[in-house]
Amino acid sequence: MLLCLDASTEKTMIGLFESPARCEERIITDRDRLAEHVRALLEEHHLKPRALLGIALGSGPGSFTGLRVSYAFAKGFARGTDLKIFPVSSLQVLAANYDGAKSLVAVISPARQKAAHWSVFEKNTLRQISAHEVVTHEEMPGKLTGDVALIGPGLVKLSQELRDSLTNHIPDPPPADWPRAANLGRLALAEWREKTPPDIGLIVPEYGLDFPA
Repeated sequence: MLLCLDASTEKTMIGLFESPARCEERIITDRDRLAEHVRALLEEHHLKPRALLGIALGSGPGSFTGLRVSYAFAKGFARGTDLKIFPVSSLQVLAANYDGAKSLVAVISPARQKAAHWSVFEKNTLRQISAHEVVTHEEMPGKLTGDVALIGPGLVKLSQELRDSLTNHIPDPPPADWPRAANLGRLALAEWREKTPPDIGLIVPEYGLDFPA
């Protein structure tokens, strides 16, 4: 069983993942009580921390405060229980939320004012085909060419005029705008199954902006 954690968006997600059929997630609003929420989740499932396989951790980019909190907790929890951390791009996990017909998925998450973290993934493989960058809202129409869906928590920051101009790319209704535990757990296992997880001391958030770790 993996402990899943992502705080890159306004919705902090914690969960447990063993398989798509055995998965639970919760959205918490008080990040200051993250440790309490995780403890309660484990107790409800009668799980001791050392019985976990590891921690699947959304690595960002996204909320500066959220990533600081989630990384501080995950690293402290892992050190105290001898667990490994399996970081996964939060944008890739968000891309996995899309189950529509378009072949490519552009994911946006709020960055600075009128700008967003941006990356594009193949829908079926979730292979990243466009490296992460920060783009302004004005630049987005020019980047959305072809069979591309536009999703992610950054949608709510777009003006209604811009959203109206992008209706061919925005699913209706849009998928979940937070990284789901089922997708985070699945991607963590797939990415790190045959690789050695990084040393805890070397793991830092992917802020996506010029912030110190």
